[in-house]
Amino acid sequence: MNSTSILNALSMPAFVIDIDHVVVAWNAPCELLTGVASADILGTRGHWKAFYDKPRPCLADLVLDNLLSEASKFYSLHEKTQFASDGYHAEGWFDKLGGKRRYLSFEAKPLFESDRVTGAVEILQDLTRHQEALDQLKLSASVFENTSEGIMITSADNRIISANRALEKLTGHTVGDIIGKNPKLFASDRHPGSFFADMWNTLDDLGHWQGEIWNRRKNGEEYLVRSYISTVRTGDNETNYIALMTDITEQNRVMDKMEHLAHHDFLTGLPNRTLLEDRMHQALIRAERNKSKFALMFLDLDRFKRINDTLGHHIGDLLLKEVTRRIQSCLRAVDTVSRHGGDEFVLLLEEFNEDGDISHTARKILDYIATPCHLEGHEVNVTSSIGISLYPMHGATVPDLLIKADIAMYQAKNQGRNNFQFFAEASDSDAVRAAGD
Repeated sequence: MNSTSILNALSMPAFVIDIDHVVVAWNAPCELLTGVASADILGTRGHWKAFYDKPRPCLADLVLDNLLSEASKFYSLHEKTQFASDGYHAEGWFDKLGGKRRYLSFEAKPLFESDRVTGAVEILQDLTRHQEALDQLKLSASVFENTSEGIMITSADNRIISANRALEKLTGHTVGDIIGKNPKLFASDRHPGSFFADMWNTLDDLGHWQGEIWNRRKNGEEYLVRSYISTVRTGDNETNYIALMTDITEQNRVMDKMEHLAHHDFLTGLPNRTLLEDRMHQALIRAERNKSKFALMFLDLDRFKRINDTLGHHIGDLLLKEVTRRIQSCLRAVDTVSRHGGDEFVLLLEEFNEDGDISHTARKILDYIATPCHLEGHEVNVTSSIGISLYPMHGATVPDLLIKADIAMYQAKNQGRNNFQFFAEASDSDAVRAAGD
């Protein structure tokens, strides 16, 4: 599933811009929110017009250009998202949006193809009623039944003294069931005790807290809410806490999918170069700490281009998927296999005893790949060449080990293909490359 199909399935307003800031997707909820038809905005850089009177960047533009340091010029409330490492969140009032004054929440993050940024997605949520309810709650809790967000009021000893019907729908518990109970009734097992300790410390210090919490419904289903909690002190110096919760489970699911697409190969589902290098750095840290070693294998299919040229790219793609399956079946759960693009794969193997274990795995992979594949009526025969580098014998950094494994792979091709070679110093590096594909 690509980012466009995910966007079209999303029930919240969202749009996508490409690397040149041209709008390439503008879904139906976005049309309803802004009053701007997709036909009028697709293929243009005028997405700002849906939100602002004068030209200025949207959050997706700032994310795409890595200009988040300038976010404070345009948004009074902005922060990194809690569950997406490269996502960004902002909120604010808009005086004229679709003919109404609205309070919007924005989530934006870059989109990747392999390890290349190809654009950015921005997901919007209309929190107008949410924000208006929060403002009104500071004056009177009597209006809280009129909002669609879940609201509860607790006493100084954190017992629920009031809750609205929306909270019933959100949690699956009736108001009668939860009155007098501690809100930990809703807690999932996702957060450590320190998370809630920090929340209470913030409430005590600032009088308010906002953040994202994973809760559990009465039926056991977990859901994610964005929660705003305020401390209210009456004239009698009595303390109450008011919590307003918005279900953002679907939004989080979409962002998780975007996160997966950013770090995995679209065709095979394998980790891409970015994720592999992160795992390699972690392996390097563990190996340094434990005085252990690990191996990198650089695997390249022999004469793969001939298969694409004679049988077509569709069969070539099916072959890459089958090769992926065969490689994975030869590895352990602790090992990593990544597609680097084309017909190149990189394997990371940790926790082995002898170099012979690596040789055994390499031979097993070679033999399995060389077994004929039957793909849509075609018998396809392909072999592979594998180069191996070892930490710390062949290098002390990730780039060094990758280069050495790559060189060793070409040494394997020079030895007639369909074999593996551990890295060995070559007298002429150009001769190594001469093996070609």
